[in-house]
Amino acid sequence: MNLFKHWSWSGMFRATWAVSACTSGARFQSFCKRHLDLTVGEVEVCPLKNQGADQVSSTVALANETKETLRLNFLEAELIRDFCEANRALHNKLSIWVMEIVVLDPTRVPREAAQDDSSKLTFTFGFALVDEDNQIVYFRVRDHLRKMGLARKGLKKMQQRSMESGKILGIALQKMPAKAREVPSEADSKRFQKLFMSVQYELQGWKG
Repeated sequence: MNLFKHWSWSGMFRATWAVSACTSGARFQSFCKRHLDLTVGEVEVCPLKNQGADQVSSTVALANETKETLRLNFLEAELIRDFCEANRALHNKLSIWVMEIVVLDPTRVPREAAQDDSSKLTFTFGFALVDEDNQIVYFRVRDHLRKMGLARKGLKKMQQRSMESGKILGIALQKMPAKAREVPSEADSKRFQKLFMSVQYELQGWKG
């Protein structure tokens, strides 16, 4: 127990637990939450909109700026560039929705202190590109964090944020160029569409 408690005060350990807890049994998850105060964290989404006149260059520039702040990695910025180059026909400007997990970092402040940004550890697990019509045209979860339910959580949070602003999120997936390092298959697109419909049903009910 002393060893477990020592581990649980590591910010990196808490971040690792947040994304991997679903691979453990329910009883062990309950034990860790009750005795070690380990949680799966909260999923947050942050829409970043470009302000430039040219849609392609401004979206790519925004991706590069986001990479500099470490909210996107080099591959994600590259994929956004490839997507924009292949979809110049998109007349609507794009926004980049960064999907993040936020967990409490107990090493930063006492547990009793009011939680603020300095007491949180935030890391990105994926992103989406959304056009001005509020349609998701591209969606990606980092490859090493897939099959953990994060896509569903991120998509659900995106839909909730959209509904709070009086909008409904939709999907209009566009293709990546064949030269891109990662090209979603037709099967990938169908799986995402099923996931989207499932989240929509959870939040709004079936509408035919």
